[in-house]
Amino acid sequence: MLVILIGLGVGLGGSLASTRFLSSLLFGVTATDPLTFAGVIFLLTIVALAACYIPARRAVRVDPMVALRNE
Repeated sequence: MLVILIGLGVGLGGSLASTRFLSSLLFGVTATDPLTFAGVIFLLTIVALAACYIPARRAVRVDPMVALRNE
């Protein structure tokens, strides 16, 4: 999760820095709309948590002795 948080921070900074260039492409929303930024951060965090949780849950189900015998 540390890498994900660092990526979110860098992405947030980059998106805030590029708002001047992208403001002409946005319709119906301001370039620094806090609701949009919060929604994107929330969605990316949920997807990243699922990407971490699903393989970890699958790995916990494997019996260590079975895994060692297959090696």
